[in-house]
Amino acid sequence: MTIPFLEDWEKEHLDPEIRDIVLALNRLGYITVMSCAGHHDNGRGSKMGAIDLVRGPRHEAIRAILSHAGLKGIRVRKLRRIPPYITDKGVTEVTRANFAGIGAFGTERIQQMMKRGVWPT
Repeated sequence: MTIPFLEDWEKEHLDPEIRDIVLALNRLGYITVMSCAGHHDNGRGSKMGAIDLVRGPRHEAIRAILSHAGLKGIRVRKLRRIPPYITDKGVTEVTRANFAGIGAFGTERIQQMMKRGVWPT
């Protein structure tokens, strides 16, 4: 089943390099609340990518899924604090999966998104 407005939202808000991974995690029942493919910044190398998940997913399972998807340098850990972008007061735990950045876009793409109003300023 395809939901047109959701498909448009996914195209607009999910980094294309990890869109399929994030959607697969959601389809498997994991709840992702933030994702970033990691981006090259001014030729200084790659920043780490990250996916945040809620409701205490098993770290080994997340690591296995991301590794199977071809991501490298994976580190999965429970965050000590709930990030401020999570407004659901029922969330008591956030797991962050970091990986070697694979994003092709950098500062220019972020500036374009800010102009369109889809990137927090």
